[in-house]
Amino acid sequence: AAAMVSQFVSMVGALQLFIALISAVGIGVTALWIFDSTAISVVQRTKEIGILKALGFTGSDVLLLFVLESALLSLIGIAAGSLLSFAISLYVRISAFGFELRPLLTPNVLLVSTLLPLLANTLAAYVPARRAAALHPVEALRYE
Repeated sequence: AAAMVSQFVSMVGALQLFIALISAVGIGVTALWIFDSTAISVVQRTKEIGILKALGFTGSDVLLLFVLESALLSLIGIAAGSLLSFAISLYVRISAFGFELRPLLTPNVLLVSTLLPLLANTLAAYVPARRAAALHPVEALRYE
């Protein structure tokens, strides 16, 4: 019996590691997507950035604008994804080993699953946002 418990515990540990790796890949891909989207947004909104800077916005203001926009979009995506995945897990209720597995949502799980993607996405938006903050108003207004 002790051998079965040990084997079960090692299987659960391997499954947790696999899920953590899948999550890390997902967060990385999402961060790259945010980086790309923010970089494209900076290019598309170059004239608007020039107008904002001509009106008195500082580089820090522009940087904050892009980073906060990215953080807000990330929070919306995290909330929608969390609600959807929780609803699906309640619906599926995977049955294994003769007992029902229920979703586990603790404050720590909620905190980590919210803060890690939010931090990764906000950092990914920072580099293109710095480019936007460094634009000179006259050059930005000339941009076509």
